[in-house]
Amino acid sequence: MQLSKPKFTPLGLLRVGVIEGRNLEAKDVRIMGKATSDPYALVRFEVEAPGNLLLWSCERRSEVRKKTLTPRWDLWAEQLVAMPTEGNAEKTETEGFVNVEVWDWDKSSGDDFMGRVSVFVTWQPGFFS
Repeated sequence: MQLSKPKFTPLGLLRVGVIEGRNLEAKDVRIMGKATSDPYALVRFEVEAPGNLLLWSCERRSEVRKKTLTPRWDLWAEQLVAMPTEGNAEKTETEGFVNVEVWDWDKSSGDDFMGRVSVFVTWQPGFFS
């Protein structure tokens, strides 16, 4: 049995900017000196088909900003958004999430989770035409 590749119709380009963090929690405790963090941002796009089936997801990570609680990343993440065209006649839109997470980078142990924001997005064909 041979599976065919699904066909998609492009709907547009989604662009998300993560500019900076403010007043982040200090995750790196120091014996001497001020407690800080080494934060980075992670942007994840997740697009779903009917029935909450994950069609695809991708992510983009910022650079680590060392020893700061007010990082500036200027991270721009872009993703082409497309909708399946075959076997999807009843579906008129594509739904998904943009998740932005902030983590504290650690050299010797696992990275520490600092926070997340999730934005629900709906793309409708013809909306911008």
